[in-house]
Amino acid sequence: MHDALSKFTVQIEISLKAMQNRLETLNAAAKSGAVGAKAEIRSQLAHLDEQAHKAEAVFVKARNDVMAWTDEPMETIAGWKAAFDSAHLAARAERATRYAEAASQVAIISLARAEQATLEAKLASTEADAARAA
Repeated sequence: MHDALSKFTVQIEISLKAMQNRLETLNAAAKSGAVGAKAEIRSQLAHLDEQAHKAEAVFVKARNDVMAWTDEPMETIAGWKAAFDSAHLAARAERATRYAEAASQVAIISLARAEQATLEAKLASTEADAARAA
């Protein structure tokens, strides 16, 4: 599980840093009035939309895996612990690792959706500002 935790932490850090860099770059371009800023935002939105469609099946499977994990009865687990049932506890540990991986995927896909929403809001704001200035 420690490896899963480390892997999750690294994946989230990489995803957040990449998202932060993209948003900062696009925001700076939009604020400066750079030619093509709207086109850059639209291009990133198209890319994120394409990735969201590709990730949808992964997201649904991961979400279902997360829900399956939470269905484990605590009484059953307590029985395994009391009986020192290493086979069942090892199988549970494997399921827990799969759960962590699935939850990580859900989190990363959710970050991408949040980035998409943020860019859509920025584009709408930029277009509203341009309309007021006209």
